[in-house]
Amino acid sequence: MARELKLTKAILGIFDEGCMGMYNAIIPDELLHPTGVFKERLSQSALYAAMREVPESDARAVYGWLLKKGMKFIFGPDAETELTEAQVIEQCKMYIAVLHIADDFGCDAIGIQYQRG
Repeated sequence: MARELKLTKAILGIFDEGCMGMYNAIIPDELLHPTGVFKERLSQSALYAAMREVPESDARAVYGWLLKKGMKFIFGPDAETELTEAQVIEQCKMYIAVLHIADDFGCDAIGIQYQRG
């Protein structure tokens, strides 16, 4: 795999590298580039905007696929303290938007700095 990366190269899409103080997750470019992996730095704000463009029907199709594959969710009524179906639909929109952005930028992999939220 290392030989293949050096020959074909790969682009890793990174959303707001280093945000939220996660500096321990940053691989310096000068160490990464010799491996054949390069970064495309992307914006979480652009991701949020792209999420707004994803139709709910697409997000519900992803949600339905997850359910058919056996994923189980335990929902509660309070979005402040419990998982809600609306939150899952929003996550599905995010993942669809990420795929569109990855395609637009030719990314081979994506990394999103994300903590509880």
